[in-house]
Amino acid sequence: MEIRREQVVKIFNAALKSADPYNAVALYTDVVSSLYKDKNCSRLYVIGFGKASVPMTKALTDGIGGIVSGGIIIAPYGQQVRPDEIDKIRICEARHPLPDENGWKATAGILNLLKDLDDRTLVVCLISGGGSALLVSPCSGITLEEKQKTTDLLLKSGANINELNSVRKHLSDVKGGRLVMRAYPAHMTSLILSDVIGNNLDVIASGPTSPDSTTYADALGVIKKYGLEEKTP
Repeated sequence: MEIRREQVVKIFNAALKSADPYNAVALYTDVVSSLYKDKNCSRLYVIGFGKASVPMTKALTDGIGGIVSGGIIIAPYGQQVRPDEIDKIRICEARHPLPDENGWKATAGILNLLKDLDDRTLVVCLISGGGSALLVSPCSGITLEEKQKTTDLLLKSGANINELNSVRKHLSDVKGGRLVMRAYPAHMTSLILSDVIGNNLDVIASGPTSPDSTTYADALGVIKKYGLEEKTP
């Protein structure tokens, strides 16, 4: 069967459209609105981090902007978003794939936003690939520089994304489900775009709102597997 060029172009464009972050989130704005009403909420905050966080946030606010109280998202440098393009949402830019101080400060802003929320607040968390580096808050006793060095060592060692994020989760105060704990007793729902084969929720952006399926022993095993015991801080 002959396939015409126009058909190939149509298929290609359809594939791009189906993977577009804006379109993906736009499909679920009604679900978020319904959850807001069902939980009898009076405030809605938007937080997000990842390479697709800007179009994801734009889709959400275009759909339900009237009930959004505020929010913070962390995107990679170079998003070139006008200050008035996403109403009520603070857009922070930070480094990827290695975290930097801007990411650390923006994450502190998100944690401050989540403080003292009540059970009539809904937090919508927009998560996409790259979120592991952009959302950064090392555990007490670990410096940002140590986190940067460890991440760099693992990236250069050839560790896969599951291994890398296993370590990241156990050096973090927000990954591995710890972010959602910060929002309690507020309600939180996550819209997640996967860039991970298998779509494991605790691997995408190191699972800040998902239960962690790995352990400290798993993380240490990755360090040993790649011979990094003497190099890791």
